[in-house]
Amino acid sequence: MNPLFVLRPMRQTDADDLYQMALAVGYGMTSLLADRAWLYREIKRSEQSFHKIVQIPNCEKYLFALEDYAQKKIMGVCGIEARVGGHIPVYSYKLTQQTVLSKPIDVQQCRSILHLANDYQAQTELCSLYLSTQYRIAGLGSFLSKARLLYIAAHQQRFQPTVFATMRGQIDRAGQSPFWQGLLRHFIPIPFTKASELTVTTDKQFIADLMPQHPIYVDLLPKYCQRVIGKPHRATIPAMHILLKEGLQYQNYIDIFDGGPILASPLPQIHTVRNSQYCQITKLTKTIHGTPYMVCTTEPFRATCAPINHLDLQTIELMYTTAEQLQVQPGSTLLVAPL
Repeated sequence: MNPLFVLRPMRQTDADDLYQMALAVGYGMTSLLADRAWLYREIKRSEQSFHKIVQIPNCEKYLFALEDYAQKKIMGVCGIEARVGGHIPVYSYKLTQQTVLSKPIDVQQCRSILHLANDYQAQTELCSLYLSTQYRIAGLGSFLSKARLLYIAAHQQRFQPTVFATMRGQIDRAGQSPFWQGLLRHFIPIPFTKASELTVTTDKQFIADLMPQHPIYVDLLPKYCQRVIGKPHRATIPAMHILLKEGLQYQNYIDIFDGGPILASPLPQIHTVRNSQYCQITKLTKTIHGTPYMVCTTEPFRATCAPINHLDLQTIELMYTTAEQLQVQPGSTLLVAPL
């Protein structure tokens, strides 16, 4: 993995690069909308959130830019919504199983049922993950997804007790969602792409007005719709595997529009949060051979991945290049976690 990169808070000067990434994402990622005005507002909200003193999380959003340190170019983006919902509902479908039995005709059936839910209301959401295709080299995608968890570990008062992430569901190249086509379009007669956009640009009242409130029997849906329930988009599978290794779990909740799986975990049980520790830099050196670790400063937040020498449980040696990327020196304290 190329060591010359750093994850830092997104800035207004990154807006053009972020817009190009939003265009490259394609359909279905509502937390990275290809709308310049919306992206500018989101970056501004993020900048305000980083500078805000927070004791109880509210509507803060934290956007991080992965910067090619040598070329000063943005390689990727990831984000955290501190507390989703509030006065705007956070809808999902919960998939349950119901067993029914008729003794007179000796028939037993197991039925899958979708229930409209808002069980992730007022929780913390991991969002906006994208890495430019030319930078998809071994380990960098994992770092991009996991390094934001170091920020959570260092500032736990800014976040809710449960962390979740909605995986993009199966969508074709024309922007059509089989799940939407098989179910939701019958109740919300607008294109899937338009509905996805409205979820981030409006108060979602149209969902409350038009969505069916009664349980949906999966067997009544078209087969092409049934097959994609809880299945991630092919481009999202690597990101999903990273979060599963972090301890997030699929608990039979899916996105209401594209049917993608929702993963969740109590914050203290996330591996990076649980296994991170503070270490002081005692010495800088030219080279270090060994396993790379995620290392970050906490205020201001800057993170990278590099080998370190553990001198003991609380002190480390760091390479000069890593110290330059993080803007630290001997005596500085870093938060360290396994990659």
